[in-house]
Amino acid sequence: MIQVDNTFDGREVTLQAGETLEVSLSENASTGHQWSIPPELKRKLAPALREREETVEAPGGPPGRPGVRHLYFEAVAAGTAELEIHYRRSWESNKQPTRKFRLHVLVQSAPGR
Repeated sequence: MIQVDNTFDGREVTLQAGETLEVSLSENASTGHQWSIPPELKRKLAPALREREETVEAPGGPPGRPGVRHLYFEAVAAGTAELEIHYRRSWESNKQPTRKFRLHVLVQSAPGR
């Protein structure tokens, strides 16, 4: 598994087909903001990447502290994908996101295939 966080914004990662990419991004759900991939950008991930699941690590301590959203992707075929994840409130989909996370993903064929 390849793990990245917000410090990888704008960078490139290389995966082997069959590997998993975990993207962990801090978010403060108490403000209504959360990380998500707009539907029109999800289509741009294929055929190299497939979105698998996401989980949220709840913050400890007093209310209002940020948590972490973990998004998981499977490298399914050799190729490239431009992963772009937006930080916004779900009811403000017509507004520009507060932040964007971008990652260029290069998927190579698994050795021996």
